[in-house]
Amino acid sequence: MTSSLDLNSTWGAITETGPWQVPPLINATSTMGSITLDFTAAHCPHDEVEVHVNCQAGRIVLVVPDGWTVLTSEVSASGAGIRTTLGGPPRPGKPRLRITGQVTWGRLEITDRADHQPRTKK
Repeated sequence: MTSSLDLNSTWGAITETGPWQVPPLINATSTMGSITLDFTAAHCPHDEVEVHVNCQAGRIVLVVPDGWTVLTSEVSASGAGIRTTLGGPPRPGKPRLRITGQVTWGRLEITDRADHQPRTKK
């Protein structure tokens, strides 16, 4: 297994979905493009995965399975939005995503819903 995954999208779209091997480090750079990482069917043998984002007027979406921990305290935003929409609490034994980097005039979305839609209150 490789030690990192480097994704670069400029005016395009990159999607990682279905079964895939999650490395301990993911570098995601989106410049006026989009990157979607769907972890719901991925194999993740690591306790912690760092996702380093560099989003410049682009969009990065992370779809995580129920129970994963997501830490966003190391991400800076400037003229940008960071939205985390998770349905339940973290569960012991599940992986932890540590998000680092910056979002400038773009959007970082972290959700446990494959349709990327916010939950509605009933």
